[in-house]
This record gives sequence, structure tokens and C-alpha cells, in this order.
Amino acid sequence: GEPLRRPFEVAMSMWKKGFYVRYGGDTIQLGLPFIVNETEISSLINALGDSLAECA
Repeated sequence: GEPLRRPFEVAMSMWKKGFYVRYGGDTIQLGLPFIVNETEISSLINALGDSLAECA
């Protein structure tokens, strides 16, 4: 249905950028590793922002 459409599109966009995210209902779920540095977090957030903009 429609509520899953946009989160699915965002998840697939993130997959193409090299990130695995889950989606459920109208949410995007991130699972970060236990050890992560600031550069990796920045890369994830930038990719998520780009994916959200692409799918808006």
C-alpha cells in the first residue's frame, strides 16, 4: 500500500549507496555498528538526506 511505498524507495536508494536500512510502516530504521567514527556517521547522514530528497 501507499504507506510502504516511500520508505521502500528510500531504503532502495540507500542500498544503492552502500547502506542497509530497514523500513516498516512509514519509518526508516538505521542499525549502526557498535564501533563507528564521526566520518562514517556523517557519510550515513549525508546519504540518508540525499535519498530522502530523491524520493520526496
